[in-house]
Amino acid sequence: MEVAEKKRGNPAFGRKAESDVLEMDEPTFKIDSKRVYQFQLIKTYERLKPIDNKTGRSIESLYPPYYICPNEGVALHEGEMRRWRFVYGYPSIWVDEQQNPEPTSLQVADPRNDLIFEEGNLFVRGSEKTKIQALMIQDLCQDQKNQVFPVPTVFRLIKEGETLVKASEINDQAFEAETAARNASIEELLPVAMLFGINVDNAEKRGEQIKKEVILKARQLPDAFLANFVSPKTSIKYLVTKALNKNIISGASGQLIMVETEKVLFPVNKDSDIAEQVATLVMGNDEQASLLYTQLKKVLS
Repeated sequence: MEVAEKKRGNPAFGRKAESDVLEMDEPTFKIDSKRVYQFQLIKTYERLKPIDNKTGRSIESLYPPYYICPNEGVALHEGEMRRWRFVYGYPSIWVDEQQNPEPTSLQVADPRNDLIFEEGNLFVRGSEKTKIQALMIQDLCQDQKNQVFPVPTVFRLIKEGETLVKASEINDQAFEAETAARNASIEELLPVAMLFGINVDNAEKRGEQIKKEVILKARQLPDAFLANFVSPKTSIKYLVTKALNKNIISGASGQLIMVETEKVLFPVNKDSDIAEQVATLVMGNDEQASLLYTQLKKVLS
């Protein structure tokens, strides 16, 4: 990590691409766009894992399968609070700089905004500068010295030299994603196709074209494809969106209802992504939402 003098001003990445410097209230470090940065959970769960009697080692990983980190919050900057939010594709994490244009509800709900540690690690390309910033700015990050709230830190940035990530691993990931897309059926690809903004209408006749577009996305965004291709939430959102488009359910009144029977199921925010709301409830084991999802699978699958 290259240490420099403290800089004043907005603690964001330099406006100019050539700077590639992450500025915080603490010393800065340069970001190499060609490098892959590794963030790792600090706490392990070694005592909770079964032990192999012969080797004495843990049978399972020392980390939970997944740990979801907040992707929005507040940060202390020059003695003042400032709200931040990671939105995939936006050049700044600061909410007051995400106004022209302001992110749509779909962009805010994009799964690529999720900061998810898998088996204790989260790998981020240096080109994803705002994602790195969203991690470094948090109270939960060991490298953040100006916490808003005094909470125990949860993860840290692995310094260069501690763990080496070869470029070939990224290529392997792209190959893995493309292979998965090619081997999948069109029915399996439709949920992730819709998530990537690919037109899934008339899939019976346009299946091959849809698959080609998904394969291209898998090659370009392997990490996003792999994460969402296996995510149950993606399939749930697809099914709920399909039901909304077919007018089987509706949330236009602020209540999710079964259109044919006019049965009221549960309240929703009509001005936000209804499919995202329902999927979140299902993932949270909400009884009514889970029952609806089971019914929709019978009707639409």
